Amino acid sequence: GAFACGLKRSRAVVCWGHVPPGHVPAGSFTQISGTCGLKVGGRVACWDTDLGTHTPLGSFTQLSAGGDYDWGSSACALRAGGSFLCWNLITGEKFETRTAFTQVTAGGYVQIGAVIQLGVCGLRKSGSVDCWGGDEPGRLPLRVRRVAGSFTQVNAGYDDGLSLCGLTRSKHIHCQGPVDAWSSAPPSGTFTQLSLGENFACALRTGGRLACWVN
Repeated sequence: GAFACGLKRSRAVVCWGHVPPGHVPAGSFTQISGTCGLKVGGRVACWDTDLGTHTPLGSFTQLSAGGDYDWGSSACALRAGGSFLCWNLITGEKFETRTAFTQVTAGGYVQIGAVIQLGVCGLRKSGSVDCWGGDEPGRLPLRVRRVAGSFTQVNAGYDDGLSLCGLTRSKHIHCQGPVDAWSSAPPSGTFTQLSLGENFACALRTGGRLACWVN
């Protein structure tokens, strides 16, 4: 069943709905994504015992968890220097970049070890985007491909391939991949934030209203 997690004003994690098995960790968090969170101080914690709870050592500045599947999940986290690390939550196997990025977004279909899970994209300071995997299942190392356009924020999802939506410098939505073939198109207007899921996406308008579109 569906579930969701959020951060209270106290920075504690709270989940509702069909909450996955495992212990939601205590403590203060700065960000959550899926069933993983970034603690104050930069350490990653994950709490779904079915999907895996492996976490990397070290301090990170941003976190993005991939889709949650019956056979496991993966996540990516950005280091202060701009490189990012992706890992399999069940096996702990890793994929790491050395290039500097300002944001990492995970969602889709790449095999890290025994678990097919992740497609990942990184946003550079220049606004360009690099993506790995997501079109076909495949083992590491993955071929990097450059995504056309200039963005201030990106979000990846999976729907018969890796889809990517981003906010351009003019705050409009631009999407690439299978999402382009959805039955409804991204809304027009200007936005401050977006999130791309499986067969749906939502974005926050500059005035604060929410707009969603579906496959």
